[in-house]
Amino acid sequence: MGSIDDKIAWQWDIIKRNDSYINSTNTKAALLLTFSVASISALAYNCPKIWLVCGATLYKIVACIVFSVTFFLLASSARLAFNAIFPNTTPGNKSLISFVHIAKKESNPDSYYDEFSSVTKDELLRDLCHQSVVLSSIASGKFKLLSRSILWVKSALVAIGFVLLLLGSGLLIDSQLIRKSAVSQTKKQAESLFMPQEEIKSNVSKREPSTSEPSKKDSK
Repeated sequence: MGSIDDKIAWQWDIIKRNDSYINSTNTKAALLLTFSVASISALAYNCPKIWLVCGATLYKIVACIVFSVTFFLLASSARLAFNAIFPNTTPGNKSLISFVHIAKKESNPDSYYDEFSSVTKDELLRDLCHQSVVLSSIASGKFKLLSRSILWVKSALVAIGFVLLLLGSGLLIDSQLIRKSAVSQTKKQAESLFMPQEEIKSNVSKREPSTSEPSKKDSK
């Protein structure tokens, strides 16, 4: 299967590939976290406006339920994305290539140089294999968290679409009611303007007090 130097080179390639997977997952998780937080802020800012638009009690009840579900989905997505970004620095076996062990307080450049210089190729290969397993498990965990976060975001988008549909229907109903009231007022004004003269005279005569009785009294 090749010399030990080839195996060490292969392990370095595996570690680099795992690092690229982890970096890619962190970037996607950061985008999801930003989107979730921005969506939560936008919903919180527009919640009073949508509450005013939903005039009917049933619309307000449905809006409260949908908003609660949407906030829960977005908060869950943000939490999973944050957990995917947060690095896993749990100390494992002592390693000469892991920053967790290199950055220990008792370590110093001279002692690290002496320890690294005394390691054999077989020990280095074993250390590299251990780091490959650790990084692979970290990358796998990040992928799982990222996929769950994406699932929550998709569900939140469906809920947001329902909120927009609810808002649009509420605006449509309000506009129709306003239009009907405006049309009825216009009809009343038109009827009053184009009312026949005879009907106007009859309405005026009904409103004016009768002068026949006083005249009779005066004649007496």
